[in-house]
Amino acid sequence: MLGKKLKEAIKAAGYTQEEFAKIISTNRGLINQWITGKRNPSAPSLKKISKALKLPITFFLDNSVSTGNITARDVNINSQNTVKMLEEKIKLKDEKIKILKERNDFLEDKIKFLESKKGKK
Repeated sequence: MLGKKLKEAIKAAGYTQEEFAKIISTNRGLINQWITGKRNPSAPSLKKISKALKLPITFFLDNSVSTGNITARDVNINSQNTVKMLEEKIKLKDEKIKILKERNDFLEDKIKFLESKKGKK
């Protein structure tokens, strides 16, 4: 099952086995062994596969998930979801930076005020 899913995912992403092997720093022969079920990828290899194809590791491991012919659209949707998630994280970080800058400005103003009061005594 893993082999079929891997083969379809590589094809849907628009790669040949040779191209995909280079992307994950392995050889085409090993990719072929995974696809034909002669061998299973190691955990680190599965992590590289998942990252390169922008699919969760569970996609390859869960036998209850039917591949139903993965399309480039499916891979693209997963990529778009990842982009949206990252954009949200960036937005939150930007908001935190803004709050911290405002807090810093407030504290600088407070310091100036206290220093001016100290000078008047």
